Amino acid sequence: MAIAQPGARDVHIDKLLTNISVGYKNEAYIADQIYPIVMSDKQSDLIATYDKGDWLRAVAQPHQPGTAGARSGYRVDTSKTYFCAGWKLGKLLPDDVVANADAPFEMFRDASAWLNEQIRLRWELEFATNHFGDTAGTPGANWQLQTGATDFTQWGNFAGSNPIADLRLFGDQVRQQTGAALNTWIFSKKVWDVLMDHPLIVDRLKYTSKESLTPDMLARLVGYGKTLIGSAINVTSIEGAADVVGEVYGNHALGMAIPQSPGLFTPAAGYTFIWRPITNTPFFFRRLRNEELETHILEVKSFFDLRQIDGDFGILLKDAIA
Repeated sequence: MAIAQPGARDVHIDKLLTNISVGYKNEAYIADQIYPIVMSDKQSDLIATYDKGDWLRAVAQPHQPGTAGARSGYRVDTSKTYFCAGWKLGKLLPDDVVANADAPFEMFRDASAWLNEQIRLRWELEFATNHFGDTAGTPGANWQLQTGATDFTQWGNFAGSNPIADLRLFGDQVRQQTGAALNTWIFSKKVWDVLMDHPLIVDRLKYTSKESLTPDMLARLVGYGKTLIGSAINVTSIEGAADVVGEVYGNHALGMAIPQSPGLFTPAAGYTFIWRPITNTPFFFRRLRNEELETHILEVKSFFDLRQIDGDFGILLKDAIA
């Protein structure tokens, strides 16, 4: 006979804890912080563009008394377009499931959090896939391009590389092509981790700060405005298969000249267009009801276009690390 009966498992039936649960999401997204946001009354429209060469080419001539003087002008292009494509995802919440849910599950709260994560991940993937690389046919192929191990020493080679000089040199290439100062660098998390340990950067900062490298520190050291770090991951395998997790931002860095806000006669690497009649925010939720199915539907929608405006206003450092 057992010494202690009934045992612990006989007098306790496991149930869900109500004070903790395990969920997954990315710590930070940056896609909505990159390009200035333009609210549009139309889903699509044209963007007027003045010819860069006509504005940066000196054509004024000496004037002689009694003559009309030189005459010239500038060209405009109205062929550039944008289209705020619609993205939508819904979660069914049947009445019997909602009513039967035990703590810690709260079906509407959980559905809202999941949908929020899904639409923000979609924004991130749209930027990273189309703008943070040089795949043929994507806007990213239009950036000025420097490739690690070919055009510069990859930064993971601490003995041979100089990321401070590279960032200044390549950033100035944007000014040389456009007249605009580069003011934003985006680094993948993997590239940022290498920069944090790079001896040249550590040595430059060790007498001014005891802290590890921060985005603001690097911006002040190199001489630009804003640093963004792309740290998002995503699962690329299909549902039901073993999770295959990948880095969204890879091994690259991207520098751009971006205005503080959009406006007339304001060039930029890119703008984010959002269709205003639908929403004044990057995305929005709505709650629907289907009486026949006895279910609520929680839905997230977004109408946006992450639109590159001028590829000369950005420079992609492809494979900045191995």
